[in-house]
Amino acid sequence: MPLYTVFNTVLILAAEVVGVPSRSPGEALRALRSWTARSADPLAAAASVLIDSLGLEPAPETTASARLTARTIRFYSSEGVLSPPAGQTRRAVYGYRHLLELLWIKEAQARGRP
Repeated sequence: MPLYTVFNTVLILAAEVVGVPSRSPGEALRALRSWTARSADPLAAAASVLIDSLGLEPAPETTASARLTARTIRFYSSEGVLSPPAGQTRRAVYGYRHLLELLWIKEAQARGRP
């Protein structure tokens, strides 16, 4: 499947997951641009639904877990793999960028990268 088709599918699916159904990739992108999660928990929930929907399972040779939790998100952020959230630690705000970064991390793990 061409990369742009996968990207368009992810955009529309992501919009549905966060509660803003869209009919086109452009509409989904506009809707998601302003999406935020007020903590790591809703980000983990949205990313987990997308990861399950896309079938992104970590390769068996990695130690990565298929499950994504708020603790994992904070770990990725502290290690510099995930962009730091906006705001302070008690008032961390995550956006669409973080959702895409988590999908990228899980896709890399599916290819066997730790």
